[in-house]
Amino acid sequence: VATSTVSASGLGLSPAVTTASGEGFVVGGIYEFQPYTLTMSPAATLVITYTDKAAAGIDESKIGMFRWNPEGYNWQPMAAISDIAHNTFTATITQLGTFALGYDCTPPHVSILAPADGSTTVNTLPLISALVLDTGVGIDPATVEMRLDGQVVAADYVTGTGQLLYLVGDPLEDDAHTVTVSAADVMGNADS
Repeated sequence: VATSTVSASGLGLSPAVTTASGEGFVVGGIYEFQPYTLTMSPAATLVITYTDKAAAGIDESKIGMFRWNPEGYNWQPMAAISDIAHNTFTATITQLGTFALGYDCTPPHVSILAPADGSTTVNTLPLISALVLDTGVGIDPATVEMRLDGQVVAADYVTGTGQLLYLVGDPLEDDAHTVTVSAADVMGNADS
């Protein structure tokens, strides 16, 4: 959980930053089968293997099979049968797409960009911004939450960039205010 304490103040948005698309968690390669809209009946069997070198240094029991979700900008876990002894995962698919084996035990990184921690501003209707990134499976958008003085606010989360934005609607009182941002990735790793 990222927290920033500020006095009622003005904010500026930092330069655009793009979020990782999960490439940090892939074990082996990424496999793309097109056209994405093709539905298969009967279903097909997808088998993905990996090398011992690709899995070096990780707990192989925590590797899973994933499908890329372009709308959520994250990897979604799939039901698959693993054979760790033979470095193989097998799943049944009915639609083409992008698939990978992955390993992610690392929580997302959350940073509040504006207002800066401890800063003061004269703007009583500031724009609050944060960056929520994950180098693993990707952020679960449903878990992204911003709080202002302990109350959940309707911040906008941009999945493609990781930006979280909230324009304060009611003027803030001339006092200290606290902003808290939390998020988890698709595997449930939280930023605590």
